[in-house]
This record gives sequence, structure tokens and C-alpha cells, in this order.
Amino acid sequence: MRYRALGPISVQVDNGFAKLGGLRQRIVLAVLLHSANRVVPQDVLIDSVWSGEPPEAARATVQSYIYNLRRAIGSDAIVRRADGYLVEADADTFDVLAFADRVETGTRVLESDPAQARAALLEGLGMWFGSAYGGID
Repeated sequence: MRYRALGPISVQVDNGFAKLGGLRQRIVLAVLLHSANRVVPQDVLIDSVWSGEPPEAARATVQSYIYNLRRAIGSDAIVRRADGYLVEADADTFDVLAFADRVETGTRVLESDPAQARAALLEGLGMWFGSAYGGID
């Protein structure tokens, strides 16, 4: 599985790209990805989906979005922790983290090896395919 957010949010799975559902469901995934490897409290997800006054069924609705996302991208993809959820990711599974890794490498070696720095930074730039976290506006 590979998460992509350096353009419209998508998740590449074994058989292509997962169907991520409607806008609010994609917002839940975007918030989880933006906080990759950190627990996102359910109240934060609710506030992100319904800025302003959430409906009475907001908690149950977010839980159904999580359920649907798990069905689409894998049951282990979104982990439940205490009062929230998290997506575990690294540079091999999430393009945002891979990009950050390339930028860090390029910056670190800029003085000692400008050619390697250039290659790392160009590789990072090549990962972009649109506006970051696109498709949730």
C-alpha cells in the first residue's frame, strides 16, 4: 500500500487505486495522513469534517467513515488507539514522508556533495503530481 498526498489524495493498493468515498470520508483520511504516526483524537476528526456544528450522529458517522476506509485500503491501515485513530506510515509507504526525506538528504549534503543534493531534491520534486492533499476542497 502507498499513500499519496502530493496531489489529490489517493491510496495505491495491490489492484490499483482504492475508492476512498465521498468528500467527508476523504477529509478523515487526509487528517489522519497529515498526522501520520500520531494519534488523532476522534473529536479532532469530527471538527475537521464538520467545521462548526456537527450533527448528533457525528461520532458514529466518523466511525463508519473509518470502517469504509479500512474496507477500501486494508483492515490494518487505520489503527484504533484510546480516544482516536492513527495511520502508520514511513517514507516507503507515504509520498509526503518520502519527499521530506529527500529534502532532508539534499539539505544535509548540499555543502559536501552538491550533485547528490541536486539529485535528491530533484527526486523529491518529481514526486509531486498536483496540489498537496488535493480533492478535499
